[in-house]
Amino acid sequence: MITRGGATDVKYAVKVAGRFQLIGNRMQGFDEENRPALELLPDTLGRPLPNLIRDNVFLGCKTPVVERASGLWKTCHTSGNLHSATADGPLQPLTSAQTVLSDDKKAATP
Repeated sequence: MITRGGATDVKYAVKVAGRFQLIGNRMQGFDEENRPALELLPDTLGRPLPNLIRDNVFLGCKTPVVERASGLWKTCHTSGNLHSATADGPLQPLTSAQTVLSDDKKAATP
């Protein structure tokens, strides 16, 4: 489990900038605006990677996943992920990521 707890100004819980498998984790309490639990980046050549991101729970996370280039989430294998924006809210399937091209500009969420 990865939890924000009382920490302040946390930019993200997990940043994936390479080939990884993220399976069966629980991320909790990342409830600040523009502070994702999971941040996805392309590889050093700007390509998306087919990471395995499966069976994770994002509880009380306002923005569960941010991708720093369009299409990163779609390239990943992402079954069984669940999220809730509040700590006691119902869990819903996580089917998309918010695309943020820079710290200032947001693209449409797919």
